[in-house]
Amino acid sequence: MRSIFTLFLLTISVSMFAQETKKMVFLEHFTNTRCGICANKNPAFFDLIEQYPDDVIHVAYHHPFPYTNCELYLYDKDGNSARSSYYGFSGSPRLAMNGSAIPVGGALLSQTSLDTEVAQMSSVSVSLDMVNDGTNLNSQVKIENLSQAAAAEFRLFVMVIEKELAYSAPNGEDVHYNVFRAFASDLGGDIVDMNIASQTLNYSLAIPVNTEMDQLEMVAFVQNMDTGEMMNAGSSASGLTSTQKALTEDLFKVFPNPASDIIRIDLNNSREAMNLEIMNIEGKALFQELINTSQSISLDFLSSGIYFIKMETEDQIQNTKLIVE
Repeated sequence: MRSIFTLFLLTISVSMFAQETKKMVFLEHFTNTRCGICANKNPAFFDLIEQYPDDVIHVAYHHPFPYTNCELYLYDKDGNSARSSYYGFSGSPRLAMNGSAIPVGGALLSQTSLDTEVAQMSSVSVSLDMVNDGTNLNSQVKIENLSQAAAAEFRLFVMVIEKELAYSAPNGEDVHYNVFRAFASDLGGDIVDMNIASQTLNYSLAIPVNTEMDQLEMVAFVQNMDTGEMMNAGSSASGLTSTQKALTEDLFKVFPNPASDIIRIDLNNSREAMNLEIMNIEGKALFQELINTSQSISLDFLSSGIYFIKMETEDQIQNTKLIVE
């Protein structure tokens, strides 16, 4: 199940100094681990996009074509089928680039077509910071838009991928790249108003089972659902990514939890001043203070509900859920 709150930061932002910014090429790749043609065509495709590490974001969905017993499809049938159904694909391998289906032909993608998309610009840029707490992947998505949006429906999609998966598939492929694992957003995306200059959406998703945590990334994109155009996309591994801070559980402990009127924040070690925040489920900071000693905090400014305590240093971050009764 998913809930919406902040522990992990995901931002979609626009440069305030220009009307346009670099547009990432978002490649949605539809394949199947029992498809022999996929095993023949995928290597050349991977070799091509490997030449564009700062320009391309790639996601591989394992949809049920031509074989419904593909193991990676069975991992999340609804998630793997959602975008396939959107494009109306019924075979493998297939590719969509920036929201447009690539016609079936020889190679999955030509360098000429890719170069054309690499040159495109956008009024929206996407960047992503990733933090995971060992149990959940949590995100705060900020969307900023410099230009007047068209009168259309826009949706934000947020998902988890596994960068590299070692699995000896029936079709002979032994390594699988950027494998779709789960949606953090709704399968059909979440509606966003692109006429709003700045807005924030917060997500949380349980870490997908049977995955390597050090291989997990978050990917986000905004799509015009009327035209199919991708406004832009970003991932936690892209060149637009901010430096990640190490997740820890060593900074502090809080008790009692649940609490009603007062909590005690106990720092585990003597440290330099750290930034303490108490946030609501929308990610809004309700309390903020620099502390370097253990202390008690009155909760008289909070009503009953779920909140999050974040402690941050220059290189570490800890997030803890707080329940107020």
